[in-house]
Amino acid sequence: MSRNFKDQLLIAKQELFSNPSARIPVCFLLDTQDSREGKPTKSSWELAEFLIKDDISRFSVEVCTVIYGAISHVGDFGSLDLRKTSPSYKTEGELFLGDALKLAREKLRGRTQEYKGAGVDYHKPWLIVMTDSHATGDKALLDKEVAEIANQQRQNQLEILTIAIGNKVDLDVLEQISPEREPYRMQDGKFTEFYSWIAANLTKVSQSLPGEDYKLDMSQAYTWKEIMSTR
Repeated sequence: MSRNFKDQLLIAKQELFSNPSARIPVCFLLDTQDSREGKPTKSSWELAEFLIKDDISRFSVEVCTVIYGAISHVGDFGSLDLRKTSPSYKTEGELFLGDALKLAREKLRGRTQEYKGAGVDYHKPWLIVMTDSHATGDKALLDKEVAEIANQQRQNQLEILTIAIGNKVDLDVLEQISPEREPYRMQDGKFTEFYSWIAANLTKVSQSLPGEDYKLDMSQAYTWKEIMSTR
């Protein structure tokens, strides 16, 4: 584990007590198995750049990134205001989608437990899965994790977005991960527009009270989302 990654873990724990804002934990699962080599880390930092512009979301939104594929990395939680440079990542070796879903679920559960332990209010966690390839790896583990996550969505415990990039994606798996919301297909290269849209929605959540229902604002989704059916 790198020194920078350890420093981020320490900061994340310290700011539970120094920052009283209600949190929104967001975990991104970003696929590097196919053609998006090098893109996810740059794109995920674009989200932070949008969120930092708002005086509430910069203290409320915490982002954890799981980059999975042949070479996988994990960036842990922490408020964006204290991250003046791009986040550090810990290398995990090869991770498949089932492994990544399990890790994301554990990260979100662990962070919400830390909120509870520190007496910090929080909004419903978000899980955002972005992929451009078919799911591979241990099918039994994948089926188990998909069922666990889908059940959390049905019980209104988890906000889930699944994003298909390109035409090689296994849409059946994405539909199983998020049975309450269909997968969205991204227009070619519209990563910046997507992260701007996500940031706008998270900013609105940060301005609400924890526990309030929030309906995803799709009014600006046309800037990145394909109009045609995902099928």
